[in-house]
Amino acid sequence: MGVTELLPQLRKLKRADKLYVMQFLVSELAQEEAENKIRRTEFHKALKISSGAWKDENHPELSSIDNIAKYVSDMRRENDKRLKEIYHE
Repeated sequence: MGVTELLPQLRKLKRADKLYVMQFLVSELAQEEAENKIRRTEFHKALKISSGAWKDENHPELSSIDNIAKYVSDMRRENDKRLKEIYHE
């Protein structure tokens, strides 16, 4: 239910019920924001921990656009071959 459908119904409520709904909505929003902050914090922690894990010199096959295209093409070809073997095509 969207806000436009919800507003007429909220207007019909008594003041105490409106306050209850508002408290519920604020609580839900606060919980959602807290969960989002935790996710962002965990993501940034993981980024910091993994910083430096990838080194270009360890992956020369991915050092240029042409090398990346060849690598992806080779991987797809290998996967196609493997699937044909699995499914006897």
